[in-house]
Amino acid sequence: MHEPTGSFSPSPMPGPSPGGAGIPPLPPTKTQKLAKLGITWVQGNPLPADSTQGIIHLYRGEVGRETAWRQRLDTTTNWAIIATSAMISVAYGTAGVPHFLLPLGSFLLLLLLMIEARRYRYYDVWRSRTRLLEAHFFVPMLLHDVRLPQGDWRKRLADDLLQPSFKMSWFEAVAMRLKRNYIWLFLVLFLAWVGKIVNDVHPLDTFGDFYRALRTGPIPSWFYLAMTLVFHAVLVVLLILGLPRREREAAILKRVERETDWPV
Repeated sequence: MHEPTGSFSPSPMPGPSPGGAGIPPLPPTKTQKLAKLGITWVQGNPLPADSTQGIIHLYRGEVGRETAWRQRLDTTTNWAIIATSAMISVAYGTAGVPHFLLPLGSFLLLLLLMIEARRYRYYDVWRSRTRLLEAHFFVPMLLHDVRLPQGDWRKRLADDLLQPSFKMSWFEAVAMRLKRNYIWLFLVLFLAWVGKIVNDVHPLDTFGDFYRALRTGPIPSWFYLAMTLVFHAVLVVLLILGLPRREREAAILKRVERETDWPV
């Protein structure tokens, strides 16, 4: 279990609160493991049966929204992969196609990255709610314990239902999608562009030969070189600006296998 993302992260406390009457305290080992995730446990009142059913139906609805936006993300990624494959096929399979088709393809990928980052921000809204319910509602239910993760999660959920808000910035969304998918597509297009020039120009023995081969018609070589450097520098800046706050976000951790674990 990992702490929920965004504004739903539980507020840490100095230590676990003592258990109530008739409720045994959590084992020290479990308390220590939860403390490493920034979660402490406090006494809480169980929800009424009608509220429990309502939250279960709410969870099902939020999972449906999350799944729908996950599919939209996959659709945009598929567009990017198809566009990259098509541009490389045309550049290498059609005689006389200039090399600048591939740098233009990078701008198309950038547009798709912006679209996917916007969709990812919406997806994160629904994912944050489902993680909130999983950590604060279902975990105590599975443990048969009335203790709840520290933090007023019911009020936070109610506030977010009344006024939905993004849990990550635009820069964070761009950095996440760039790191997961698009950085590799940009790299493939860049290598294909270099390979196109090397394949079409002979002889090409020095960097000077490569630099002169960049020229196409009235467009000088320095323009292509400068455009490539600036474009990829912008990608690096976007990656750096967005990653530091989201590196801790990974909701799915690697499972440490033990002999007593069930094969799930």
